[in-house]
This record gives sequence, structure tokens and C-alpha cells, in this order.
Amino acid sequence: YFYMSIYALYLFMAIQMGNVAKSSLTTAPTSTNCGLTYIALGASDSVGVGTSNPSIEGWVPQFALLINAAKTINLGVSGSTVAQALRQQVPTALIQKADENSVITIWLAVNDFNAQVTGQVTLDQYKTSLNRMLSSLKSNTNQVLVGNIPDLSKTKMRSDR
Repeated sequence: YFYMSIYALYLFMAIQMGNVAKSSLTTAPTSTNCGLTYIALGASDSVGVGTSNPSIEGWVPQFALLINAAKTINLGVSGSTVAQALRQQVPTALIQKADENSVITIWLAVNDFNAQVTGQVTLDQYKTSLNRMLSSLKSNTNQVLVGNIPDLSKTKMRSDR
């Protein structure tokens, strides 16, 4: 199911972007690029947890290849929530001088979902933090793509609890 979600995200982002660009700060394989800077914000899935070679097999370097980015900056931090990323990853993304030739992806949801289940984060807090994050990032570029997860409360795994 995880890999199916990853591929669905690839497809969604590729469709949203059309033919844009690719690369990676952790030296993912590269091809001809068009000067695009790709900045990824996220948690363990953005870091590449679960792959044997995260700098090549993770979804961030794979997406960088797909969009043909000239430079990739992966700011993902395992365990990050939207509020944490707003404090820790967004300032770094803004320092990178994102501009009209930049693409930013955000994939933060699972840790917030888990924090909501345990009462550490409310849905309103999540929405407020995500909106602040989007406003900050969109001040530098219009190409901000947000990956999401299905409603896990409706999955068999969650409904069996």
C-alpha cells in the first residue's frame, strides 16, 4: 500500500507540474536539466526511510529525476509534523532563494495524523500551520505542491482498533 501511495503521489505531482525539471543535494542521478531548483519539505518518507539507498531510491530524488531539476534540496526530517517543519524547514527553504524557477513539495501528514489521534495536535492547529507554511512558501514561488494521504480513519487497519 505504501508504494502504491508513493506512485500515486508521483503521478499527481507530474500531472500538476506538466513538464518541469530535476536533481538532488544528496547527489541523485541527473540528466539534462533546465535550471529548476527543487526543494522538498517533509518527514521520514521525504528522507527516504524504507529504501535501501535513500539518496537514489527515495521519492524525493526520484521526483527530482522526473521533473529534471538542476538542483535538489531535501529538507525532510524524520518524525516532522507540519508545525515542526514550519519552524525548522520553511526558514531554510526561504533562505534557498526559491523563485519562479523553483518547485517546492510538501509531504507532511502521517505524523500529524498520529499526533491528532493521541491528542497532541488538533485538526485546526494542523490547518493553521499548513496555511502559514503555504503562505510563507508561496511568497517566493507559485509552484508549491502538497502531497497528502487518504483518510486513514476509514482504512481497515484503523477501523479494526
